Amino acid sequence: MLTKLKVATTNILHVTQRPSYFFLAVAGAWLMAGFVIWSLSFDTLLYILFDSGLPLTDRLNTITGAYRSLYGDFGGLVSTSIILFTSMFGLNVSLLVYVVRQRGRAAVSSKSTGGSFFVAIFSAGCVSCGTSLLAPVLATVGITSGVAVLQLGAMLNFIAAIILLYSVYRLSKMIVRHEQS
Repeated sequence: MLTKLKVATTNILHVTQRPSYFFLAVAGAWLMAGFVIWSLSFDTLLYILFDSGLPLTDRLNTITGAYRSLYGDFGGLVSTSIILFTSMFGLNVSLLVYVVRQRGRAAVSSKSTGGSFFVAIFSAGCVSCGTSLLAPVLATVGITSGVAVLQLGAMLNFIAAIILLYSVYRLSKMIVRHEQS
């Protein structure tokens, strides 16, 4: 088991040492973080971008402010889980592109990526105040007040990150390195 993890880690480092795949991982993480952060207020984002009449610098400052205030808006555990999930998502995208280029599209299943994305979208928002996608479902069974204590969003983000970790591990096993002798 330890040997498999060492090989997987070596393969991941092999891919991310290439600048294009490293920047793809960073861009994927950044875009997913934006999606998670803005997922419950896309109408506000669209207004800021297209209808607000603000100067371009103010628009960019407002959008990037969401990233800068991540720990202030969501709290420590939820923010950490968002960062972990989005980092794993970016790494997964980078490895997915590498494996598809190396072995072809048929070699890759995207079930883990899609499943983790679905779980992470449900983790966004505040269930107890009704801004989460889970709020109507949980309100139906009467457990919204207990969820405020449990930090369901953080738990779902951690679950999504674990699913992505498994996907990254599986993708790393598919990487065939051509060592120069």
